[in-house]
Amino acid sequence: MRKFLLLIVTVTLCLPAQAGHFATSVAHAQSLAVSLRVGDTKISFDGYTSPGAFISVKQNSAVVGTTVADAAGNFVKTIDAYNPGIQSYLIYSTDIHNLTTMAITYDVNLLGNTLTTISNIALSPTISYDPITSTFSGLTSPLSTLTLLLSDGTTYPVSVQSDGTWTFTLPTTLGPGTYTATATVTLPGNYISPASEAIVFTIISQSASTAAPASTTESVTSPSQNISATPTTTATPKSPSLRRRATSPSPAPRNLVPNPPASLSTLLVTVAQPVVTMLNLFLIILTISIVKYVIYLIKIFKEKHKRRK
Repeated sequence: MRKFLLLIVTVTLCLPAQAGHFATSVAHAQSLAVSLRVGDTKISFDGYTSPGAFISVKQNSAVVGTTVADAAGNFVKTIDAYNPGIQSYLIYSTDIHNLTTMAITYDVNLLGNTLTTISNIALSPTISYDPITSTFSGLTSPLSTLTLLLSDGTTYPVSVQSDGTWTFTLPTTLGPGTYTATATVTLPGNYISPASEAIVFTIISQSASTAAPASTTESVTSPSQNISATPTTTATPKSPSLRRRATSPSPAPRNLVPNPPASLSTLLVTVAQPVVTMLNLFLIILTISIVKYVIYLIKIFKEKHKRRK
């Protein structure tokens, strides 16, 4: 019968929320648990996202694990690490509407023959914008409360439905201008997600607006955190550490601005283009025919000249 040495050490590190995101002060917390035992080297991820979302875990740009969130948006995924030491993992989810959360990267110092668990991962909400109705929408954990933040510092609390959907229509009091919008969620226990993808939109008037997806440099605004745990054993192994940073999984860009109608000049060019092509082809054929005919005449002239001689 195998004997196991089991020691659980849980460390919770609280960091202040990102400045300007909330009117009240809340903490950003996450847990790293290390279980020392004689066995395989593994890492486990558990957290919250939208119901039915597809969670992907990558290492060195390769997918090393996937799972699907349950009806409450909870997920757990355990992966064989094989090699101890510093390992980097990236985790994100894709919701049922094929929208992707911001990715979170964890740099973890894994101990050999241990199970390291990263708990209470709060993935960002997904977000989209309809410029016709000036409405934001997306999916997130049903247990969360969502806050929409505009670049002018205005925040709006948004209710999340039991199926994880959320919507928010901009008030008509919002003045004309160009804004950037991001969304974060807070889960029970004050676990706060990174900011969502940034959406850049323009209010032309109180009844019209346009939107465009933010570039990569605009979409990453998330606090970083460091979590470490030191198991107490006789051998005193090296302390595992965890560094978290938010990045984008590079979702396909979405064109939120409808294409403008073609102008008259554009239509004329479009219609004239095949005509010009046909004329060019006709001129080429005509030139070849003339050249052949000239060659033929030269041959006849030479033959007549020979006969006279």
